[in-house]
Amino acid sequence: MLRDIDVEVLDRGLQDALKVLKDTPLFEEAEESYKKAIEEAAKIDVQLAKDDDVLRSMHEKAQNGVAFRIEKLRKQYQDGCSKSDATGAMAGIIANLRSRIPQPLVSETPSEQVVANDAADGEDMTIVEVVRSHKDPLGGGLIKDPVKSKYCGHVYDRTTLQQYIDDNRARRIACYQCPYSLCRSKKNMDMRDMVDCPEFLLS
Repeated sequence: MLRDIDVEVLDRGLQDALKVLKDTPLFEEAEESYKKAIEEAAKIDVQLAKDDDVLRSMHEKAQNGVAFRIEKLRKQYQDGCSKSDATGAMAGIIANLRSRIPQPLVSETPSEQVVANDAADGEDMTIVEVVRSHKDPLGGGLIKDPVKSKYCGHVYDRTTLQQYIDDNRARRIACYQCPYSLCRSKKNMDMRDMVDCPEFLLS
């Protein structure tokens, strides 16, 4: 079975990879690669947990001095993994990384309201209401104190934006631009470029 030191090395390697993802600015061109990296990390995280669960169980059941054919051990391992319900130790971190993926500014399923039409054709008129997403692209929660960029017009939560800027400056990250998908602004985020946007909460 995997030695404890081997598991520790793999675990630390995964932690380092997740930290790199967390510290990497998310751009539109790299969004698919970012998603793929998260999914691969999630698979590795779960597989490490299953390996630890199954291999420890096999080790405990094995009798000292008993030799097993490698094919039998492999089948026992595969069967154990398929039945194991072990979850990854870093599921929470991975969920937070997924929450960074930008959401559309406008919902894909607009609400509709049918209003009777008094016109001669007798057809009803459908009013489509565009619903703007209030999800914060940086923190994943709802935007409570909205501020808007003077350059691109996108809206963020004041507190999470300030934290995002402070964190990136502290790490000396070169680029920390608007996280919204399809945003054309290449300017680093700066609170001096923001204006209050209370009307956003009414949209």
